[in-house]
Amino acid sequence: MIPKKIHFIYGLEENFGGKKFCFSHWAAIKSAIKMNPDFEIHFWYKYNPNNYYFDSLLNQIILHKIEPPEEIFNNKLFHVAHKTDVLRIQILTELGGIYLDIDTVCVKSFDPLLSNNFVMGYEEPIPNHIVGLCNAVMLAEEGAEFLKIWIDKFRTFRSKGRDEFWNEHAVKIPYQLALQRPDLITILPSEAFFYPSTSDQGIAQMFYLEQDFPNAYVHHLWESLSWGALSLINEYNFLHIRNSYTKIIKKILHNEVEELKTTRDNWIANEIDCKRAKLNLGCGTKRNISMINCDIYQNSAAELIFNLDENNWPIPSSSVEEVTLFSILEHIKNTETFFKELYRVCKNGAKISVLVPYPRHDWFLTDPTHVRSWHPESFSHLDKVKCLKWYFSGDAKTPLALYWNIDFRIEEFKIFSAGETAQIEVNTLFGKEVDLNLANKYLNNVATDLNVTLIVFKHENLTV
Repeated sequence: MIPKKIHFIYGLEENFGGKKFCFSHWAAIKSAIKMNPDFEIHFWYKYNPNNYYFDSLLNQIILHKIEPPEEIFNNKLFHVAHKTDVLRIQILTELGGIYLDIDTVCVKSFDPLLSNNFVMGYEEPIPNHIVGLCNAVMLAEEGAEFLKIWIDKFRTFRSKGRDEFWNEHAVKIPYQLALQRPDLITILPSEAFFYPSTSDQGIAQMFYLEQDFPNAYVHHLWESLSWGALSLINEYNFLHIRNSYTKIIKKILHNEVEELKTTRDNWIANEIDCKRAKLNLGCGTKRNISMINCDIYQNSAAELIFNLDENNWPIPSSSVEEVTLFSILEHIKNTETFFKELYRVCKNGAKISVLVPYPRHDWFLTDPTHVRSWHPESFSHLDKVKCLKWYFSGDAKTPLALYWNIDFRIEEFKIFSAGETAQIEVNTLFGKEVDLNLANKYLNNVATDLNVTLIVFKHENLTV
């Protein structure tokens, strides 16, 4: 009998593989709890996720801090995925239960499957073509014989990472063992755990179309292939985005998601009230949960929805201490309104981090939504001291800081080049070594981005 325990493994790397614990990870654990309310939920980690998504689960999960294996049978485990492959077999062998990857969502109780000794499902990324048995979802009795035979096969482990042997011991070998020992395993069709598949059509079925999958117990979301879509979805936009995944969330976790949103709303209100708000303006799909994310579109990743080109942002004056503007300024049509509102909401000394495409690069020229170029000198027009000097000297430069009564000082700026490729191309063009910092003033596609740090100055006496 398979015990009522569900195991998740996460955080074996300090940077979490570039995919920090987010809404979809929260939903993976929360859906497992919701569909299997009498199961223990075990969470195995080395590095604590430590954010509000994870904190909201702490009273419902059992934590196990571990050191991931570095080798198996003297074979080095180079990739974190292979360390996890070994760990999940070891955990299930010792404790039994159900192992789920963190990029899953449960839609049905596992109770009907618990009478088996060991359960896996087919992975079929191409219709009617069996790749193997995927280890992203597994159910096992404590000490299951299949697991003992499987772990012994790691004596021949040979993958160095994402190479030709990447899934050999995770997918192919359990399939081979199942053919040899069918008495030790129950194999379910891909529809039970691994549908839709990893194909482009399969990813679209989950994250673009809106469909039902009545034969599923759990869906593996293939995070490495769907991260762009999956990471966008959160408690603020799940009602506005229509696809199969959000349909599942609305059906099984609607109330839980609303509770999560209330928690986040309270945090946002407190950050603003305490005048320490950090804004990620025009966040689009790039949400930063340490900041308050703002955008015009409801299906973006933002918590606050408003138009940056209009007056009366829903943020009190002098309540913001930090702002990021990544790939935003080139889209702003009404710059006067934008900078007046930005100045209003910021505290004295607030830090503004700006990233814009360099105006001589195709990245700026080819996007039809770009309406304005920004050169390093452009930001001087926002500096009241520089504008005053222009004004007193009769300089023809437009003193925008005086006209708009704002003051943003340039703390530093960096110009990023296209790197080694550009260096080689420029050297080839001129037949000698060329300084890219000099070349970007005269040549297109050498500099790629401009990074500027601005500091807000609010004066009692310096006004015009």
